[in-house]
Amino acid sequence: MNTEKVIQDLTSKDSQRIRESGLVVIQNSQNEEEIESLIPHLTKIKQATNGLKLGGAFAPNNRFYEFPIEIIEFYKNQKSFWNPKRKCSCCLYLSKSYEGFNPEKEAENESIQLNAKLKGNYTHDYDLQCLKCNQKYYVSERHYHYVWWHWEKFERNGKIIESGNRPIDNEFKLLVKAVEDAIKPNDYPINALNFEKDRILNFRYKLAYNKGTEHYEGKYGWNQVLDKLVEEIDGRIDNEA
Repeated sequence: MNTEKVIQDLTSKDSQRIRESGLVVIQNSQNEEEIESLIPHLTKIKQATNGLKLGGAFAPNNRFYEFPIEIIEFYKNQKSFWNPKRKCSCCLYLSKSYEGFNPEKEAENESIQLNAKLKGNYTHDYDLQCLKCNQKYYVSERHYHYVWWHWEKFERNGKIIESGNRPIDNEFKLLVKAVEDAIKPNDYPINALNFEKDRILNFRYKLAYNKGTEHYEGKYGWNQVLDKLVEEIDGRIDNEA
């Protein structure tokens, strides 16, 4: 990151320059060394952007300076002697100020690991993990005029028995979480319910026809979990029909 250029751009009052360098800061949100170089210039950046309106038809472009300021302030507070409750930088993924964290791009950071990825209904679902604090995240891709991603802490289902095959275990847990979340809305359409049912079926095929995983469903009780989801989906489809 070119610190001098970022500072010049963020204080330029030029919409395009602020957007470009704001994204550079955001893309380095997990890079402590890079962001710390901006801390001495925080006041200058805040003064230059105070009250600045950058427009934005579907999402406010102000986020390209507001969220970078939030990131710099986070690292500044981390270094403060008066802040005994330090947080891992991955908590920035949960900020409501920015929804553009692409999980596959974030997985390029050495501190972020992509555990599993599932194809969704025109979207994808992800299981990521911060290697600094081991916090896991469930990320779902969303579409509303533009692509964005919802991040939330992934609290694993403690009742699920693991097989010891980490990639398959991660995929199974992600599938269960993704389907459970998808079918929560009472007005979820039939075609979407059928898609979730197909996701379960495809995973079952994968287990059944991949050597070494043929008996996972019965051996680890996964069949009960999946049967329950399918039963709920079928009941919802019958009610909608």
